[in-house]
Amino acid sequence: MSSKRNLIETIVFCFSWIALFIASFLAIYISGNEHTTSDLNSSIKIAQYIFDGNNLEATGHEVAESFAESSVRISIIQKSEDDYTILYDSKDLLASDSSAIELNNDNLGKTVTRKSTYGYNMIYLAVRDQENPQYYIRAAIKESQAVSIARNFLIYGSVVVIILTVFFVLYRYHNYRKRIKPLTDQVQRLMFLSKLDPATVVDVNDLNILARSIDLVSSSLDEKISDLETEKKKLRMILDSMPISLVAISGDEKITFINKCGSKLFNYEEQEVLNKDYHVLFVDQEFSEKIQNVLHTKKDIAPFILKYHGRIYQVTIISLPYSWSPNTPSGVISFLTDVTEEKNLNKTKADFFANASHELKTPLTSVIGYLELVENDFISDPAEQKKAIQKAIKEAKKMRELLADMLTINQLENVDKKPEEDVDVKEIIDNYLDILAPKIQEKKITVDKNITPFIIHANRLDIEKLFGNLIDNAVKYNKDKGNINIVLDKENHIFKISDTGIGIRQEQLPHIFERFYRVDNSRIKSNIEGTGLGLAIVKHICQSYDFKIEVSSTFGQGTSFTIILSK
Repeated sequence: MSSKRNLIETIVFCFSWIALFIASFLAIYISGNEHTTSDLNSSIKIAQYIFDGNNLEATGHEVAESFAESSVRISIIQKSEDDYTILYDSKDLLASDSSAIELNNDNLGKTVTRKSTYGYNMIYLAVRDQENPQYYIRAAIKESQAVSIARNFLIYGSVVVIILTVFFVLYRYHNYRKRIKPLTDQVQRLMFLSKLDPATVVDVNDLNILARSIDLVSSSLDEKISDLETEKKKLRMILDSMPISLVAISGDEKITFINKCGSKLFNYEEQEVLNKDYHVLFVDQEFSEKIQNVLHTKKDIAPFILKYHGRIYQVTIISLPYSWSPNTPSGVISFLTDVTEEKNLNKTKADFFANASHELKTPLTSVIGYLELVENDFISDPAEQKKAIQKAIKEAKKMRELLADMLTINQLENVDKKPEEDVDVKEIIDNYLDILAPKIQEKKITVDKNITPFIIHANRLDIEKLFGNLIDNAVKYNKDKGNINIVLDKENHIFKISDTGIGIRQEQLPHIFERFYRVDNSRIKSNIEGTGLGLAIVKHICQSYDFKIEVSSTFGQGTSFTIILSK
């Protein structure tokens, strides 16, 4: 509602009240006048009936005596030139009255109100005697108090009421402006906060425009709140998707934020630890001391390593130049990054190089030793010299095989993209069985095959090494007159190879895919040589193609490898 409309409504209301006031007293005034007029008319009629101008003295006295006790004053008046003389009067008030306006021809038969010589208002009604027109019969009555009050109220009261109404209207208008100003200021402030143009509020005193402005601000704020909620969800999603445990701590040592990774690490839901003392996440004394140090000194510290629940974490604690509440100092934020795999990888690499050096050192020493014996003529027999050279060549081939396997593992770990093609697994298996046929015949091993053509899209060299190593191990670790069973289930995407070899002890099974690990082959008459990298290569290739490999074995009875090829 605008100020103009409010002012108009206030004025209409006030003038309606004034009109009611005037109407009320006007009704009283009119009713009193009508009653008075009725009394005067009745008295005039009676006086007319009694008075006879031809018998002036007798009827004049009779009229005066008849109304002597009445509230109505009856006068018999004679007109002489411009003067009027009261001949008979019921109140014995005889006098000349040159200003008797009620005796004018225009006023005859009408009530006339005028102030008497006694200071109060009188209401007059006069008529002319029909037989003697020089005589007038006049009835007069003192104006009633009610009529007087009503008239005075109509005159003076209306003026006072109008003045009061004007002041009331002005007060209402001022009060309206005063009450609406804080609302207008707040709306303009909200418009500023919502980055809307405050000039859109055209009339600061118009409630309708203010209402529209509030709706506009409300819609804008709803959008901004929705945007903030969206941004908050985005930020939360980003922080929760981080593989780093993040914990924010206020200056009063209360937890103010923890992401999903942190909740999982400390085994607490976020709502369980928010606004709780950070010691609820107690890790160890060093962790608490580092946080205390950063809280007090406001200086970041160097990252440090922390072991927790069997994992290794690199912890970074930094000071935040921000306070979550006005009365608390700035807090800290801690990042716990799981570096277990990295540390294990570094250890694996170190172990790999140590084992590789050891594995290379032994055959190299043998090669050098045999060749030095021949070079220095310590072996003079040609047959013995040939045998020494053969042993040196054997050890050199062993070194070459080891280096080839090491190169394969390096390629599997470091080459991201290798050329792929459609490879028939059945063809690969048949080729390797042909290559190993001499060894199979030598050990009199029976091979049972249940394989059909099966195409997979992969790097051919990887597939050859995968199935070649498994078939080679099945032959190498099998018993004489043993058995090998190979199944390639195209429908279920399963490859399975079983042998009746020496088997693997249960405590050794978790380690067979480790580099340079060799199972116990003491049950074989001739010790089986190998690089110890074959199954490590198999495991790497399976991981590269999301193949699942399973192994089961009974020591002394045989081993079975199953590969579930990805569909």
